[in-house]
Amino acid sequence: MQNLEPPASLAFHPAAGVVSFGPFQFDRAERLLRRDGAEIALPPRAVGVLEHLLERTGRVVSKQALIDAVWPDAYVTETSLAEAVSLLRQALGDDPQNPRFIQTLHRRGYRFVAPVTVERPAAPAAAPGSTTAAAISRRRAVLWSIALAALLVIALSAARLLTRPAPGFSPVRRLLIAVPPEETLDLAFSPAIALSPAGDRLVYVARRDGTQRLFLRPLDSFEATPIQGTEGAAGPFFSPDGQWVGFFAGGKLKKVRLDGGVGGEALALCDSPYPYGASWGEDGEILFSPNYKSGLLQVSAAGGAPRILTTPNAAAGEVGHRWPELLPGGRAALFTVWRHGLADASIESLDLATGRRQVLIHGGSFPRYSPTGHLVFVRAEGLAAAPFDLRRLSVLGPPVAVLGGVRFDAQGGGQLALSASGSLAYLPGGIDTSLSAIAKIGTAGKVLTLPAPVRRYRNLSLSRDGSRLALMIRDGERSDLWTFEVDRGTLSRLTSEGDHAEPVWSPDGRWIAFASGRPGGSFGLFRVPADGSGPPQRLLAASPSRYPGSFSPDGKLLAYAEETRDSGSDLWLLSLDGPPRSVPFLRTRFDEAFPRFSPDGRWIAYQSGETGRAEIYVRPYPGPGGRWQISTDGGTLPSWSADGKRIFYRWGSTLLAVALRFDGGVSAGRPETILEDPERSRYAVAPDGREVFLFRRAAEEENERELHVVLGWSGELAGLARR
Repeated sequence: MQNLEPPASLAFHPAAGVVSFGPFQFDRAERLLRRDGAEIALPPRAVGVLEHLLERTGRVVSKQALIDAVWPDAYVTETSLAEAVSLLRQALGDDPQNPRFIQTLHRRGYRFVAPVTVERPAAPAAAPGSTTAAAISRRRAVLWSIALAALLVIALSAARLLTRPAPGFSPVRRLLIAVPPEETLDLAFSPAIALSPAGDRLVYVARRDGTQRLFLRPLDSFEATPIQGTEGAAGPFFSPDGQWVGFFAGGKLKKVRLDGGVGGEALALCDSPYPYGASWGEDGEILFSPNYKSGLLQVSAAGGAPRILTTPNAAAGEVGHRWPELLPGGRAALFTVWRHGLADASIESLDLATGRRQVLIHGGSFPRYSPTGHLVFVRAEGLAAAPFDLRRLSVLGPPVAVLGGVRFDAQGGGQLALSASGSLAYLPGGIDTSLSAIAKIGTAGKVLTLPAPVRRYRNLSLSRDGSRLALMIRDGERSDLWTFEVDRGTLSRLTSEGDHAEPVWSPDGRWIAFASGRPGGSFGLFRVPADGSGPPQRLLAASPSRYPGSFSPDGKLLAYAEETRDSGSDLWLLSLDGPPRSVPFLRTRFDEAFPRFSPDGRWIAYQSGETGRAEIYVRPYPGPGGRWQISTDGGTLPSWSADGKRIFYRWGSTLLAVALRFDGGVSAGRPETILEDPERSRYAVAPDGREVFLFRRAAEEENERELHVVLGWSGELAGLARR
């Protein structure tokens, strides 16, 4: 095969001595990598990849060129190359999301991007022919060799001390598991991986042949097996005996038995529209979080009605409680209190008998308990650990960093699993910067990606004429409001300061209402001209938080949800005809949200948790009158059809529609499935009702195909946390 890769840099001809980059030195003659003089052990193939990339610093090297150069006499796949690159990145401490040394160029190859310096070996001095001088030179060489050998022994000993497990722990072994080419890890929700309590089996969420499900991979096997009965699954977790796997799917919390490793019929335990974490206790109880704004719930592993354990304090800025971890003994749990980002999130303990909560960590999320007696959690820099008293439920010392480059998402969920035996599985990376595309899907399932750049999109609202979308683009821990012209494919920014959410179009398309605040703070109501002709205007202050739902057909009223400590989330109406004035529409002890005016203005659809789970209801406006339940098995995010004869809503990964008939009251038909959306994206229905706009995850990154497993990680953790 003709090699069309770029030639080696002229700086490397003739053979250079030592190539330096950052704190590293690569000796080409000895093919050794060192950091500040200490040797770093690498497999020969990884050394070959490094050498080949260094020779072509700054240039893109195709994957096939690397395979041909490093494996010239063997047939290997790109998986072997990916494993070698992953080992290199681990040795260099390189982050694939923000590379300092090795950059991945999707579908093209790799590039070494760090500046390098080349030290050529010094030319030997002309010997004067004196045997005395030669003898002196030999003696000096011997002395230098002895000194260097001693330094090498010291360096190697130090390296062993830094990486070996603490006394009494098993040796640490690292595995790299590459997902087969026909599978794609589904990272829409965290965690996408789970480790059995014994640490000998890995479960992960992936798509194969267009279907998302769980896969089981014994760590002593090279093959992963699809688990039957787990179609549409997310957020897997093991039972304490390792015989069952729990998961979220189809708006339910479910479990499936691992008979022979292939599963079977899944058993539904209770409703749970979204997967915000679950933990299975030794007493047969499961703690879980079913929604973005929910507290923690508890349900029997045999199924039944869940019991509410915690309720977020909206007045204190708490958005939701999530990512629970039941502690050994089953009397207490750890969980995350989410506000607006990782920086203001906190980790608390919960006494299950008394309901007492105690703050343990500020600026962290996704707590996990290690058998070493440490609380392990996610923070911006990676994994950290703090000594933890299991009896007193208290942290005994400051946290220390224990592992960098662990992937986590914008909701504080970590892509990691820690087994009861002390093994760790994780996906490398950092903050999930996954990009999305804007797509349009027909009711027949045909997907059309619109000509918009891939970004970190969130929230979605369609103008009444269907020509423009209002959406948020996330940047770090804040989001800005943009519009997108569907036909032209152009994006236009409307805000540049603060943090924004929940855009809503006015009926005439002139205004967009939205919630706005500072990252980590409360949200007030604002509106801005949709053409960008003026700055945002404040309608209501951000105390308490308020979120717009919809305009009345004449544009004179704005329905919104207001969150208070006393009554949770209630529905209000803001008059825009004259000085802004608010009146309550629905105030109960339950949470109501997403108020949507019907096209004729006579009805308001909304979401309520009065039955213990989210359902969709309709009430007459301005009233009086009763209320009618539209959904039958859970529902969120209602939306009217343009003719007012149907209501769309989401439950889990399913988008449904219900036909309505108005005869003095409301007669609702049976829910009809419109489409399945495993990514659970926000949606907007086109005016003709035949197409749905939503977000679709863009192409996966290279590091999203590799799962890292560290057997015996508890020993390494104990050593790191002790220093």
